[in-house]
Amino acid sequence: MYWAYNDHRQLVAAVQAHPDQTYWCPQCGAVVQVRRGRVNRAYFAHESTAISVDPKETAQHATGKRQLVTLVRQAGYSADLERSLPTSRQRPDILAGRWALEYQCAPLSAATYRHRMHGYRRAGVAVLWLLGSRYALKRTLSRQTAQFLRWRPQLGWHLTYYDVFQQRLGVAYDLWQAPFLPLRVRWFWTRRWEEFVAFLRTPRALPVPTISAAVIPHQQRQLNWRCQQPVWWLRHLQEQCYRAGVPLTMLGDLVGRTYAAPVYQHGGLEWRVAVVLRWLGRARLPVQSRIWPGIVVDQRVSSADYQRLVLALSRCTNHPLISRIKTKK
Repeated sequence: MYWAYNDHRQLVAAVQAHPDQTYWCPQCGAVVQVRRGRVNRAYFAHESTAISVDPKETAQHATGKRQLVTLVRQAGYSADLERSLPTSRQRPDILAGRWALEYQCAPLSAATYRHRMHGYRRAGVAVLWLLGSRYALKRTLSRQTAQFLRWRPQLGWHLTYYDVFQQRLGVAYDLWQAPFLPLRVRWFWTRRWEEFVAFLRTPRALPVPTISAAVIPHQQRQLNWRCQQPVWWLRHLQEQCYRAGVPLTMLGDLVGRTYAAPVYQHGGLEWRVAVVLRWLGRARLPVQSRIWPGIVVDQRVSSADYQRLVLALSRCTNHPLISRIKTKK
């Protein structure tokens, strides 16, 4: 290859690379070296490694494991690479005391994830999932990323990451979602394991964010546009609203008035429609079925989201849909 990342995550051409600096493969994140010859053009090549690697394991995963075990040991903790648990056949990427560190770079099915978690619980080992670049956050959560969500009072809903290119640990915390808006998230990054652990444990206040009234028309326009697209789950939602006697497009400025936990599918739109229809007395749709599979949600969390949305709805006294339903009653 002729291009690679430097320590500042900038692409550098091989002809301009310095032999004493470290460079990283843009595809897998492994360390590469610049090679020059008298005939061939300068290029980057992957380093050979003496460590035995599973042929199914990516270079990014293998490199990340080695970097992580070094970070943990530099912080004064004991850490073993690929050590088997005595009570099961599982081998976490890194075992540090009673903690298993899993550096997840490849796709992982919900069934495999549940199986691994069950094995760790049975062995009495706590797990910290560190996600790779494949699980980078976008505007909304995907099913693959959502299964790794965790909740702590000092972090709210959060995900933990490891950037193999920058050799740094990250926490995406205080996560919130609302229909047709980008995922609301705060970030913390560090290159030191002790700072990472301290951040996870430090208490902090996390107020619930609010949605500006100026954003609600944008959400309404997005809903109107989406209802014209051939999306199966949205068509199913339109049918449910039709049977309840309330067009889905009339709920656009009602469903998006509050942020909620990022545990509901499709940006929380289905969950919100179920809450609004229940509040209007038009239908009693199952609210819990809108939560991402594999996520265990405390009843207090879903109740808090429900109460915030109902409180916002109670303030919409001049909404034409609410006035029409009240008139019929």
